[in-house]
Amino acid sequence: VLASDNFAQGYVGFPIGQEDFTTASKFEFKVLDQQGSNTVYITLVDAVGAIWSTWSSDATKSVLNAWATIEFDYTAAASVIDLTQVAEIRFAEWNSGSYRFSDVALLLTSGEIETGNSSADQDPEHTQYAGEYTIGSNATGSIVADAELNKDVIELEVLASNNFEQGYVGFPYQQEDFSNGSTLEFKVLDQQGSNSVYITLVDAAGATWSTWSSDATKSVLNAWTTIEFDYSAAANVIDLTQVTEVRFAEWNSGTYRFSDLALLQSM
Repeated sequence: VLASDNFAQGYVGFPIGQEDFTTASKFEFKVLDQQGSNTVYITLVDAVGAIWSTWSSDATKSVLNAWATIEFDYTAAASVIDLTQVAEIRFAEWNSGSYRFSDVALLLTSGEIETGNSSADQDPEHTQYAGEYTIGSNATGSIVADAELNKDVIELEVLASNNFEQGYVGFPYQQEDFSNGSTLEFKVLDQQGSNSVYITLVDAAGATWSTWSSDATKSVLNAWTTIEFDYSAAANVIDLTQVTEVRFAEWNSGTYRFSDLALLQSM
């Protein structure tokens, strides 16, 4: 950005053809701020040139000299532009200086926790039911208020080490189409150490595909960590157009929290 204050023209724009943003209510992006901790001025442009702009939240500011992932709710734009035909996203900054942007993606599914009755069809000999999630036979689960995230999250307690295939918490879906993307994102608070997560996808026919998350994206002891997970290899095993459950499991006994499960659709 060449001069401070002229933020309306101090932007970088990402043309995206004519993307349908009505399939979600949020997108996320990464920013490396080399000036300080700042909000970002975000503009959406539709196919006819109509624009909607606002600042990102003060609660999700950038971090000086560190890549930060920012989630942005654009639902208010629906009354101003045509969200079925978004043609460009712009990111601008108030202060002069250098900034880097990357990984713009729609968040296709919400990670908010619901506490109604589960509709997942599971084997009762292997799964306990508890609200809008399922629990393996080597685990217990509960919904707890998390002070850092300031919302309810799911807490998983793995009872015995090594039996990770039953030490899971599952998030049921109503036949979600995962074929539009290839990356799953979630937050985990690991109260045992720095670990990978055993992830299972289940389709409508009950077929499963499982693998461990990458060693490059392990959890961090006693800190919320955002993990991105590539599930594209599952296409050879299950029907990604009809995913009915995502499960997270851990090898070691102990307590873990999970939140903000979302599909990422890159643009």
